[in-house]
Amino acid sequence: MTTTSDKPITRLLGLLNKHRKFVWTAVIIGSYALLGFFLAPWLIKKYAVETYGEMYAAELRINKVEINPFVLSLRIVELELLDPVGDPVVRAALCKPRNDA
Repeated sequence: MTTTSDKPITRLLGLLNKHRKFVWTAVIIGSYALLGFFLAPWLIKKYAVETYGEMYAAELRINKVEINPFVLSLRIVELELLDPVGDPVVRAALCKPRNDA
């Protein structure tokens, strides 16, 4: 006969209670990584293009935005600014802000 302490769910909950700080730390770091690596680049690309288009009645093209939230780095790959006529004003294969701390 099994007791309540032998059930897998009870054992799992017991382990989670013992390691509560570790679990929460892992959840917070994992969420930070997911938001930083996936959501932030998408938001930057989406809103930069929209905002530039609204403010200047021109077009901004961004091929790819890369963010590393753990080293706080940003890279924009293939950026192109077009004037209202559609002629390129600025083209850059790689934009990488300097971090002179």
